[in-house]
Amino acid sequence: MHRALHDVGRAAVIGPWGSGKSTLLRILAREATAQGRLTLFLNPHRDWADQPFSGVGHLLMLLKPGTLDSLAEQPRTHLERLLPWNVSVRPPDPAQVRTALTSLFASLAQNSSVLLLVDNAQWLDHASLDALSHQTQALAPQLLHTVVAERTATDPRAAWRLCGHHTPVLPLIGLSVDQTADLLDVHSLPVRSAPHVHHLTGGNPALTEALLTDLAGRRDGLTVHPLATRAATHWLQETSPSALRSLQFAALTDIPVPGLLRCCAVGNPDLERHLVQAEAAGVLSVTAGGVPVFTAGLLQEAAFADLSHDDLRGLHQTLAEALDDPAQAVRHRLLALDAPDEAAAAEAEQAGALARSNGERGLAAELLLLAAEHTPADGRAERLRRLAIAATDAVASGRAEITHRVHRAITAARPGAEERVTALLSILDAGGQALLELDDVLARARLAAQGDPLLQARVELRAAIRANIGGLGARAARDAAMAAVEFAEQTPDRLLRATALTQLARMQRTIADPTAADTLDRALALDVPVEEIGVRTGPQYLAAWFAVHDDRLSEAWERLVELLAVAEHSGDTADLELVLRTLAEVAARSGQAARAVSLSERVIALCAEADASLGPPWYTASLAQAAGGTFHQALLYARQGLATARDEQDAIFIPRNLFALAVVQQITGDPRSAVENLREAGRLQTDRQVTDPRILPWQPELAEALAADGDPQAGEQILDELVDQCHGTRIISGSVGAAATRARGRCAAHRGETDTAIGLLGEAAAHFAALGLPLDQGRTLVSLGRLERGRRRPAAARTVWQDAKALFYQAQARPWIGLCEDLLNRLHGAPRDAAASGTAAAVGELSESERHLAALIAGGASNREAAAQLFLSVKTVEAMLSRIYRKLGIRSRTQLARALPAAEGPPLPPKAD
Repeated sequence: MHRALHDVGRAAVIGPWGSGKSTLLRILAREATAQGRLTLFLNPHRDWADQPFSGVGHLLMLLKPGTLDSLAEQPRTHLERLLPWNVSVRPPDPAQVRTALTSLFASLAQNSSVLLLVDNAQWLDHASLDALSHQTQALAPQLLHTVVAERTATDPRAAWRLCGHHTPVLPLIGLSVDQTADLLDVHSLPVRSAPHVHHLTGGNPALTEALLTDLAGRRDGLTVHPLATRAATHWLQETSPSALRSLQFAALTDIPVPGLLRCCAVGNPDLERHLVQAEAAGVLSVTAGGVPVFTAGLLQEAAFADLSHDDLRGLHQTLAEALDDPAQAVRHRLLALDAPDEAAAAEAEQAGALARSNGERGLAAELLLLAAEHTPADGRAERLRRLAIAATDAVASGRAEITHRVHRAITAARPGAEERVTALLSILDAGGQALLELDDVLARARLAAQGDPLLQARVELRAAIRANIGGLGARAARDAAMAAVEFAEQTPDRLLRATALTQLARMQRTIADPTAADTLDRALALDVPVEEIGVRTGPQYLAAWFAVHDDRLSEAWERLVELLAVAEHSGDTADLELVLRTLAEVAARSGQAARAVSLSERVIALCAEADASLGPPWYTASLAQAAGGTFHQALLYARQGLATARDEQDAIFIPRNLFALAVVQQITGDPRSAVENLREAGRLQTDRQVTDPRILPWQPELAEALAADGDPQAGEQILDELVDQCHGTRIISGSVGAAATRARGRCAAHRGETDTAIGLLGEAAAHFAALGLPLDQGRTLVSLGRLERGRRRPAAARTVWQDAKALFYQAQARPWIGLCEDLLNRLHGAPRDAAASGTAAAVGELSESERHLAALIAGGASNREAAAQLFLSVKTVEAMLSRIYRKLGIRSRTQLARALPAAEGPPLPPKAD
């Protein structure tokens, strides 16, 4: 913005309702006023558009009294006639008004340039647009700076008319999921809600602010959000009333292709214009395939929120007649029905089977739920059967809201034991990572299952999962899995036996039980197709998981690729997430860094769309970013994953995110923080009774961090304990052993035993190479090169670092390539200042929103109220600044400005208009 004003003297700001244009202009006005510049802030209203020269007239009202007196008589007279309280019988002459305005601005700019700010330019009358356009084109940039804000998501027509088509345009983009998570964290709201909040708001700052208020005021703010819905209604009002009907059809349709909307809007020749209007208002965006989609879920809700029941039924009936997709047509036909109808219910069940076969599990669940709701009163058994199928589909879809609707429907139907257990288990499955909140559900399921081995086996399986994720301990999870196996073996259900054996093998491996492989073989021997048993509960995936942790990465990749096709076809969101996450982790370890980043981004998008927990995907994304993205982004993802996992009390992903965070902290020069986080991760793993170090190799990392932090003796002690723990096993022969050797080398180096350290690091690098782990091999070579440089052997250091760089190039490991290039460039230069390096590392650990706020404050926005406009509230700014200062170890804005070269970046999109 400032560069555009400096270079050409003009800039346009565009964005939809609520994107923050007015806020940005107010900040510019405050800055200019503080610098002593004359600032004219014109804010047209909707009713000005039909009043010629109303904009110029109100602009003149902004001048100090007596300003026009300094002009010559003729221009002064022409301008005074435009003041709102002066009534003229003759219409103003446009040419004379332009000339008079030029004289006025030239007079105003005698001491310093004038800043003209025009907000809501879309409502400026045409005569004023033309008159002001003459000034922006005729006056030199050093005399008049102009910023025009226009409420549009597409072409800034009014702004271009006022400033010319070559004016730089700044579009205000919405908040990202990461920035939404930061705001939730600052407001002490659950970070795990970030995907759902972002889905509802589309990142629009005004909608986000309203939804945060709803969340702060009520526990069900994500399902009942009156303030946010009202705000979305204001946004919809940017379109015409006639366009709203087209939007209502689009809101009720999963894929509102233009052809379908035309069929629905027979007799409405303005449909195309309505869609263009909605796109310009930012209400709709158009996909690459030409499909219009709502930019925020709240807009979709608000579009039909005020419809009467009869109107809503009419819309559904119209859609049912217009749709080509038979399953969707049946869905809308049932939504248009009020009374029970067995024929319609049966048709919905058949449509659900069709949707299921196409992998559309969410649609299948909704159709089965509708079928149950329309089953006649005398068909209780049929209704419960349909609800049980709906529960399975709902869990597979990952859509918690449908799962809860199904659960409520089953409970209301007064079910028998089997249906009650099915409903309760569906709630457990839909609970995602937050299983500690579901103890009561599990207890009720156990009670309902008593006396039925099949139901008891199903309940104990969930108990094993709950114990594992909820932190009750791996042995408790193993015992529950053993109970599930015992119950399952009393039934003829081969699928259930295979599922129970798979869970038992998983928990046995977690506690390093050598019988785990035999148990897995028993599960595989039952030969249940993965299409039947499912990916995440089947032995086929567990075999790939074993291969990952045994360093058999090629085998793991092949198994996972086969499972990916199954998961994609089934439509089971949790299965697809799991396979993609594991593929990303294998890619990161095996030297496919770019592919790891791509896979991790796909997982995040998948979970955000399904409103699933982002604790696991953010952990995977951190690993991927540390391999092929940026260390800063890796830190950001690990912090967000950790916050989410803590929210959900997820005993598996709290230590994993701590581990990912600590590894990058160590790489970027903050071993003290790495030690703290690795100690916590190790303590949590010990509390969970996880005794197989291959699952999370925190011990070698902690030993390295301790050595780097000046305590190599403590590091050696950790490694000795690891060797004792692995005595009699083959664990040390794999990547854990190679990492332990590298850590011993680092410890030896910090004790001054250079020759020993070089031998150990060389041995570790060769071990990693033999295992096919190029990134770990390269990381070890980086440490070896630093050791060579430390003993004044620059040629040897250069050779080692060049070898490491070649490995990283082959793996497309971007952050590591940059690290090697930096080391090579500085090989003969002065050593970097340690304090500056530490500060840079600390800056790198700031979240994205913290970095943007830090840049704003350090850049001169000392007025925190102005900064607060970008971050929703003064309270938010104060809380975030406190955290920034604490993280950087500073106390003032001056210190922040010195510390911040690494934190440059574009400003966070401001809040509402």
